[in-house]
Amino acid sequence: MGKRPFNGHEIALDLTAGVAIPEYTIVAIDATDKTKVNLATAGSQPLAVAIPTDDEMMSDGNGGFVKRTGYQIGESPTLYDSGTLWVKLGGPVNFGDILVPMAGGLAAAETAPTFSASPTKAELDAAFAEPKTRLGKAYKAGQTGDIIPFKSLL
Repeated sequence: MGKRPFNGHEIALDLTAGVAIPEYTIVAIDATDKTKVNLATAGSQPLAVAIPTDDEMMSDGNGGFVKRTGYQIGESPTLYDSGTLWVKLGGPVNFGDILVPMAGGLAAAETAPTFSASPTKAELDAAFAEPKTRLGKAYKAGQTGDIIPFKSLL
């Protein structure tokens, strides 16, 4: 059985994959076509996490079918935006870290903003904009490539 969301909320929007989306990765709305989702990148506002249901199947490329491990361009991904969800890591994370998206739709630990001795308005504006990119709080420590549970802040 796959890693299922606990008290998760599946998004009921008719969105399609603008790029290939692996399972347990973070997606964001496409900047030019609001009917598509792409893999989230560092600094992007996350929409949800792609989590296939246990009964979803996909082509194996040889005329057969296998358990779904992602979504191809044009397919409608199963997306969750709340509850306790699972996400794939792009770097080391500690229990309780706040997760943010990084390249490839992977999650990373949020880094604290840095300020000069006399913070400028631009530094403060950047620090206050960061909460828009927060995904959630890690419920388990992990390393690059691990799939861990987190409490969604979306």
